[in-house]
Amino acid sequence: MVTVFMFASMPVTAEVQSATVTAGSFREVKVSLDQGDEFVFTLISTDYPINVYLTDNENFYEFEDSEPFVTYSGCTLKDAMSGTFSFVSPEDGVYHLILSNRNGFEDAHIEYESYSTVGDDIPGFTLPIMISAVFISVGIFTVMRRRK
Repeated sequence: MVTVFMFASMPVTAEVQSATVTAGSFREVKVSLDQGDEFVFTLISTDYPINVYLTDNENFYEFEDSEPFVTYSGCTLKDAMSGTFSFVSPEDGVYHLILSNRNGFEDAHIEYESYSTVGDDIPGFTLPIMISAVFISVGIFTVMRRRK
C-alpha cells in the first residue's frame, strides 16, 4: 500500500453581504489573513458606482484622513457597478477592505461576496520529511513482500 499526501486550499468563510454605503462616506471591513492565505472579493451589484480598495493599516489611516494612500496591486475597483479581485497575503495581519462612496451624491445599496482560502500551512521542511516517509514505507513494503 502506498500513501499519497495531498494538500489543497480550502475555503474558510464564504458569505454574501448586503450593505448601504451612505453618500459621501465609506464602510470598512477588516480581514484577518495569515501569510499565504488568499482573499477573494466580488462586488455583485450596486445601484450607484462605488470604489473598492484593499489596504494595510498604514494606508487605511491615510485614506481615513483623506491623504494619498496605496492599495495592493490589482485590489482596486474604481467607479464600479460589479467586479472581482483576489489577493494573496504576504504576511500575517489585518487588512482593510474599503467600500467607498465618498464622491457619491446618492447612497449606494450594494451586494458583495468575500471569502478566504487557507494557504499552505506546511512548513518548508515538512514536505521533504513526508516524501522520505513515503519512500521508507514503500521500501519496507517491498522488503516485507519479498520475505513471503
